Amino acid sequence: MGGYNKRLYNAVFAMVALLSQINVYHVTLHALSISTGKEKEFDVKKFGTNESPYESSLNLDVVRLRQTISSGRVYVHKNFLTEDQVRLVRREMEDLKRKNCFQASGLSKTDLKSKSDQNFNSNSDRAICNVPWWIDSVRNSSFRLDAKVQETETETIKSSDGICYLKNEDVSSIVGNKLQNLRLALSEILTNRTTMADANLAHECYYSQSEPGSFLKRHMDERHEETKGARGWLLPSRRSISWLVYVSDDNVMGGELRTFPIAREKYATKHKMMLQQYSSFTGIPGLKECGSHDGNLQVGWLISNKLSQADPIFLDSWYIETGKRNDENPAPLCILYRVTTYQSNDGIDRDRREYITRPWSPDSLIGNTVPHFLKETARAESFTMNDIFLSKKYAESFRLIEDRERWSSPGDNKPEASVIEDISPERGSLVLFDSVTLPHEVRPVLMNTRAAIAGWFHEETQPFPEYFG
Repeated sequence: MGGYNKRLYNAVFAMVALLSQINVYHVTLHALSISTGKEKEFDVKKFGTNESPYESSLNLDVVRLRQTISSGRVYVHKNFLTEDQVRLVRREMEDLKRKNCFQASGLSKTDLKSKSDQNFNSNSDRAICNVPWWIDSVRNSSFRLDAKVQETETETIKSSDGICYLKNEDVSSIVGNKLQNLRLALSEILTNRTTMADANLAHECYYSQSEPGSFLKRHMDERHEETKGARGWLLPSRRSISWLVYVSDDNVMGGELRTFPIAREKYATKHKMMLQQYSSFTGIPGLKECGSHDGNLQVGWLISNKLSQADPIFLDSWYIETGKRNDENPAPLCILYRVTTYQSNDGIDRDRREYITRPWSPDSLIGNTVPHFLKETARAESFTMNDIFLSKKYAESFRLIEDRERWSSPGDNKPEASVIEDISPERGSLVLFDSVTLPHEVRPVLMNTRAAIAGWFHEETQPFPEYFG
């Protein structure tokens, strides 16, 4: 069976199995359609250039946000929620907890289908609850420049416990609007993420509460479709931006979000490149934007201490060999590449792909996974011309983003060439990062409650090519 026909067959087969498991809370009927390969057009609100609503309404540091997200780090924005808004969220969380809406939840074991089989422990796992107003908030979203005015004009009342709460307002009309404003702003600010503005995608949101002793192991929030099997190509959207807003106790101890970004700045500094010498915007000279390129998600890094380089590596699952591009039903292959810059004849710096592997058929990996296949090939003791990697240099420099074998090893098991960056669960703070790029974990909570409203903003899954089926 041809590569692309088998992929379609697997996708259809997976759909039948998946329909019985889909959580309708997160996925709308619109989200169950398979993309035809043609991009949808959205009526995304365009903002004037004279006054930025991102700074006036949300107070986002646009330049720093672009720099941190596109270079694979975490953007932290303190006091994103006011103290009144934090209290409003915590009050709803307490109400939901009294109604037994929270359930213990850790990292799901993908080989176990039922949540009851996961054996989550309330002593070591966080408790989570779906945000009841989230879907309505997404569907009714539109950018509101009056959001800040609404906050300042809201009256407060004092409850019996002496704490002031917002009067006659619910969380959805205040916090919900602010989060939707954030989603729409990010769809404009960040490169090639305009579909994040689509209210029909399966944007996710939940409340999280962690008591002393709870933690979360290292993990990724999203990964390449090809690494998830047929199901990866089934859903029309994927997690694009991971976000959370802390509403923790003032005196919470522990519970830091520990992240492992690649230490790319030192590589770029050694190059001493000028800002105009690269075309993908990261805000740091010499660095290419990570996460995705032309719809292809990042799966690894090319790290060379000798050459002082740390380049994102992308996986194209729809590569057609040159001599077969005019065939009626060309079979798509997989191939790895990085993005380099060259100067064209008109003197303009442009991006181009530099392939680091030969193309391979996904059918050849039966009984194996893409990450395991790539790692085993890269670290083979002998290198021959028959190997997937085009050179020994590429093979030796390639590192997976999600290297679970290394993560589980004793001793120093942090991702190679990465640094540790801890973010404290500071009350009212907003945290954003690319869902594909950044390994992260949550350190044990030591004292009091770590709490947050968190989730993922989605963007469209890479559509099937027009020639596909």
